[in-house]
Amino acid sequence: MITIRQAVQQDVKAIAKVSVDSWLTTYQGILPENVLNKVSYQQRKIAWQKRLSDSSHYLFVAETHEGVVGFINGGKERTNNYPFTGEIYSFYILKEYQRRKIGVQLMDTLVQRFLDDGTDSMLVWVLEDNPSRKFYESFCASCVDKQLLEELDVHEIALGWSYLQKLSTNLNKIING
Repeated sequence: MITIRQAVQQDVKAIAKVSVDSWLTTYQGILPENVLNKVSYQQRKIAWQKRLSDSSHYLFVAETHEGVVGFINGGKERTNNYPFTGEIYSFYILKEYQRRKIGVQLMDTLVQRFLDDGTDSMLVWVLEDNPSRKFYESFCASCVDKQLLEELDVHEIALGWSYLQKLSTNLNKIING
């Protein structure tokens, strides 16, 4: 059984572990090895402690009897350069728990929070070669922008949803059906 809930400070270590482990499996062959080798549990733990104490961030975890297996983090769109009011900042699920509707449940939880707060649209930045990009595209995300991350020599794309209510309906059809 999967429980989706708001993260608490006691989750920081588990969130850091999911973050690092997911980075290593997701970005292998996409990001340079020297970048992946610099990712550390301690560094991520410190970063997540700060984010969790920031009330402008929403952070939800997916938990099984084995502990936290995924999380989603979002808030207001950070640049004001796009016609979207919300943004997914990070979204990771351990590889062995993917394709079990956990991502759908996490995304729906964030979308519901956005809708409750009057946020009616959102975007997410994803590396162009990230296979998880297909997850977002399966929910009719439109390509909004593309940019080169020069220091990493990879492209990232912004995918967006203009109508979160419609996205919520689609997510709920999958969850309930």
